[in-house]
Amino acid sequence: DTEKLFNDITKGKKISLIVAPAVKANFDKYKKLLGFFKAKGINFIYDVSFGADITTWGYLKAIKEKNLKSIIAQPCPAVVNYVEKYKPELISSLSPIQSPMECAAIYLKKYEMNSDDLAFLSPCIAKIDEINDENTLQYVKYNVTFNKLKEYLDKNNIDLDRFEKKNFDSMECSLGALYSRPGGLRENVEVLNPGAWIKQIEGQDKVYEYLDTYVERAKQNRELPLLVDILNCANGCNLGTGTCSDSYPDDIDCEFNRMKAEKLKKPG
Repeated sequence: DTEKLFNDITKGKKISLIVAPAVKANFDKYKKLLGFFKAKGINFIYDVSFGADITTWGYLKAIKEKNLKSIIAQPCPAVVNYVEKYKPELISSLSPIQSPMECAAIYLKKYEMNSDDLAFLSPCIAKIDEINDENTLQYVKYNVTFNKLKEYLDKNNIDLDRFEKKNFDSMECSLGALYSRPGGLRENVEVLNPGAWIKQIEGQDKVYEYLDTYVERAKQNRELPLLVDILNCANGCNLGTGTCSDSYPDDIDCEFNRMKAEKLKKPG
């Protein structure tokens, strides 16, 4: 939706951005990128990481209040699509909590009273299916992938260095900033629920075969993980289907480890 977004900005539509935490792995000068969008006329820019914090809270609240024995995480729309189309018997096992993108959008609409159209700066081509799903309330209107955004910047000779650095408008996030890497959800839950059995699995060559195994274990009434942290992309959202990063996964991990250490130093 990149061209559509910039056309609508030019027409004067009131638009705010919600930005996936994977932006930090795809744009070294992401604060300059935020400055570019502000200069273009974008109203507010929010970090979806705070939506991920809401997601973690929602998962743990649902597990406790609904006495859920096992749930499959659903931030990954490719996994949700697969379950809905090919494993409908697992729909009831999907987490009853929306993705970080949607949790952020719901919060902004309900509590911040943001009436703008929302655009998602995204690492994932499949997010458009989630955006268009009737169950996500059509709060988000655009899926702008990082790779298409980079193509737009290059095509139009836009030098991000010409723009001021800008910070996100949203409140400070916690470990939700880790969601975009493999096991990011697991890391969040383990901090708050130490010792929980969390199955982490990612990559197209593994996740769908694992879901077959999950179905069989459920049929046999065998014990299942409390939470399955599952992502279609082998290197998580940071190097997802709509990304433009040429960084090595270990380099990204090092940066996210530093970010995690800083977050854990802060109280609350």
